[in-house]
Amino acid sequence: MPIEYDLVIIGATELGCRMARRAASIGARVALVEQSVTPEPALRYRAVIRAPWPAIPADDQASWLDLKVQDDALELSAESLQIAGVDYIANGGTFVQKPIHGFQVADRLLRSSHYISALQGDRIVPLGLGHIDCLRPESIVNQWFELKGQRVAIVGERPVGVELAMALRSSGAEVMLVVPTPQILPLVKRTFSDRVQMGLEVAGIEVWVGQSYESQSIRDRIAHCDTVVLATPRAKLLPERFGLRSLNRSAMKQNRLQLVIHGDDLTDNVAATAQVGIEKILKPWSQRSMKSSGHLAGLAAAWVHGPIVPSKKQTTTPKIIDLQGVSLDEGRLWYQVGVTQAGRIVEAYFVGDRAIEWSGIISLAIAAKMSLLDLVSLALPDGTQSALASHWLEEWELQARSPLWHELYLDWLGFIRRRSTLPTRDR
Repeated sequence: MPIEYDLVIIGATELGCRMARRAASIGARVALVEQSVTPEPALRYRAVIRAPWPAIPADDQASWLDLKVQDDALELSAESLQIAGVDYIANGGTFVQKPIHGFQVADRLLRSSHYISALQGDRIVPLGLGHIDCLRPESIVNQWFELKGQRVAIVGERPVGVELAMALRSSGAEVMLVVPTPQILPLVKRTFSDRVQMGLEVAGIEVWVGQSYESQSIRDRIAHCDTVVLATPRAKLLPERFGLRSLNRSAMKQNRLQLVIHGDDLTDNVAATAQVGIEKILKPWSQRSMKSSGHLAGLAAAWVHGPIVPSKKQTTTPKIIDLQGVSLDEGRLWYQVGVTQAGRIVEAYFVGDRAIEWSGIISLAIAAKMSLLDLVSLALPDGTQSALASHWLEEWELQARSPLWHELYLDWLGFIRRRSTLPTRDR
């Protein structure tokens, strides 16, 4: 039986739909199996989080949300995907291995060079919270207008919790964020994570870092909240979901199954994730190389990085200067931009409003091997972005000239931060 597709995507989530559209746009033969999921939960969640609620009259908020979701969902509808050249299959299926391998959907056997799962596992419920009815971020939107004035606990170390905490706080809810890791954002440097934590605390959010969910005091605090929301990692999908006895390396290789689940399907960066994933898998149909940049996202965070290698005249890896801070002109944007002493941008991490816009700009800058001076000379989309880039250039010049004094200054800030968090009796 001949192979009829270059790519079969399992799961019509937003990630799956965007991957299918991207693959079809570069000429691949692609089939998308619905598998009883839709992109609407992720689209609705993002609309709720990003909505300018204070500017929308209370009586019009519900209708505004419905209209926003409908507009976003139109591009990813079955009809739109079919027009784009995607074979949309509105059924579920399972992998079969005999007599030949493929993905069985009703009476059709889909055979492909590659299979991708765009499905998502459920969020992990931490030990100690199994007795509490916890909401998932994608389901909280159904109760969003009822949360004003309530006390909400967000538990988990994923960046989705940071933005969710800020959005709920701005909507009038009392928010407590409980993170089991030593810092609020485990994947970034401590100084940057501390800045984000301070921003949350200034906004009136109660933050508990490095706390075990099995601690009685934490359990009591969570129990006194009206709503508990999980911002924990997602569990791995069970092999039975794909009709396989196991998902070990040999089984995946035999069935050409690739589990492409980057970050979270709620991420703002899902479009870039889909593009990067497709271009890595379908190299014969893509002329664009993504080796020089990459994306890793949580809901409100975007990380962009490139190769950090010494130049021909250097024998060691160049030292990276971290430009860190928060921009209120961008709404609320925390940033950490890595720049070499020569001024070349090599990495960046953004959390908050417009994080995805900035990740796109910096991704292009890294791919083009641009310096901060080159970035400032560009015609950026608006004045606030140009002003922030100019601020980075001034801060880099200061640190590149006197790195020792800057390190001492950061150490002093860290000391003040740790001292301010100690109880009075421990000082």
